[in-house]
Amino acid sequence: MAKSKADLQKDRDNYYQHLTESRAAHAAGDCLRSLDCAARCLDYIDGMMRYERKYEDKEFLSIEAIDVILNEAPFFLHYQLLDRVEEILESKRLIEKHTSADLDQLLSEARQVMQNAYRLWDHVERNPGVRQDLLEETLGWTQDAWQRLSLRWSELELLERTPEGETYRLHIRDPFRESTLAKCPTCGVVAKATKHVFLQERTCPKCKRQVLFVLVPDNKISANKE
Repeated sequence: MAKSKADLQKDRDNYYQHLTESRAAHAAGDCLRSLDCAARCLDYIDGMMRYERKYEDKEFLSIEAIDVILNEAPFFLHYQLLDRVEEILESKRLIEKHTSADLDQLLSEARQVMQNAYRLWDHVERNPGVRQDLLEETLGWTQDAWQRLSLRWSELELLERTPEGETYRLHIRDPFRESTLAKCPTCGVVAKATKHVFLQERTCPKCKRQVLFVLVPDNKISANKE
């Protein structure tokens, strides 16, 4: 059944409410909350676009909430959120059709970044102090891309970059076997365990679902700990 104008407008309002919260969190430096708020926008994108195209004659270059997810989710190893974007694009084909940006291609690129993020984490964990300028030679991809990934993780306080000449030595900030915090992507509860535990699916202590927890920097916690 087609949605009424009032229903579409409600979707639009909900979308911008969560998007505003995402922008505010990003401005405050809370990237994980920004990502969570952007994720809440997903259910309202179709209605928002239908309303603005029909009643405001708006055209879309891209969708800001999706941009936030594709840009940030790979750095938190949040593959479930990329899966959600893919599900939305497949079930709501008009989103892709009425957006100038190639969202399928951008999603594919985000998945590549995430795949290489897993590779980098494993490589640095196995080789503490590895030189940043040798990553392309060792792992492929491109040196510029490895540098952007390393710098972003440094900003998120997940990776330590120690200057050495014209390059950096890389270390995971917390030893692999020490306790760290991670967030359930389903219910949002924050759990504490050794880091290696969170690199595979485990049962959430709150919602009891089997999930892959999302690593959280210690100073970005916005949910109750379990």
